[in-house]
Amino acid sequence: MKKWWIIMSGIGILCCAAMFLLWLYAGWQEENMGTVYSVASAAEIQLDSEVLEYDGSGTLNLMEGVQAVGPEGEDLTERVQAILTGDGTLLEKQIRYSVFTEEGRETTVTRTLKMVGYTGPQLSVEDGLVLEAEDLPDLIQILTEQGDLTADNGFGQNVANEVSYTREKLGEGQYEVEFKLQNEYLDETSQTVEMWITGDVQDIELTLSQNSIQIAANTEFYPQDWIETAHDPVHGDMTSQVQIENRVNLSQAGQYSVIYTLYSYDHTQKAEAVLRVEVVG
Repeated sequence: MKKWWIIMSGIGILCCAAMFLLWLYAGWQEENMGTVYSVASAAEIQLDSEVLEYDGSGTLNLMEGVQAVGPEGEDLTERVQAILTGDGTLLEKQIRYSVFTEEGRETTVTRTLKMVGYTGPQLSVEDGLVLEAEDLPDLIQILTEQGDLTADNGFGQNVANEVSYTREKLGEGQYEVEFKLQNEYLDETSQTVEMWITGDVQDIELTLSQNSIQIAANTEFYPQDWIETAHDPVHGDMTSQVQIENRVNLSQAGQYSVIYTLYSYDHTQKAEAVLRVEVVG
């Protein structure tokens, strides 16, 4: 009889424990599952078609054929953000659509943008031109009017006003000029030419106190200490704006270099200097 009582007591204890664990789980589920969004609580972005075709006619409307509906059936189309990503190819690009509900739940879908009759941006600049210093503020306009610069957005539309340039001095009156064009479809092209500029040219300056140095291995080395001049004719001292690419490995003997680059505030000028560093020991 005593043995039977012990067995029954054990079964009772196990049942109580099981009920207690079920109670704890029910409480946890009620507390935590309430914060988990169901599929129904998300917005839905509806696309008329998986591919949007564009041939350059008119303005590109990424929202064409796009609607967004909230969890309660409300119209969220005006909240949709549509951006052209850098993914895809020249002729088939990717559009990303995203929208948030009031609760902050995000829905994102992608769509293909098919570029019909598109060639990518085209840029052509005459090489070896001779210009005057006074032409520089309106360089793109002057070159365009002279027929020395042409640019189109890939659909044959003139976008010369979107071309930018950066010049770098090679010698007295001699410059290397890089022209760049990035269109609204995130494609870009560039062309570098030589150009002669006469007159009083206001150039930025970047010089080093030495062109080459020798230092012992495992010693301190501060590349900025070797900058002698970093000057913009308009904004003055620009030492803090110099970009430094330090390739020196102080733990291993060898020949290294440090590349210093300075851009003018309007990015139409570039100056570069190289410090040769020999690590010994």
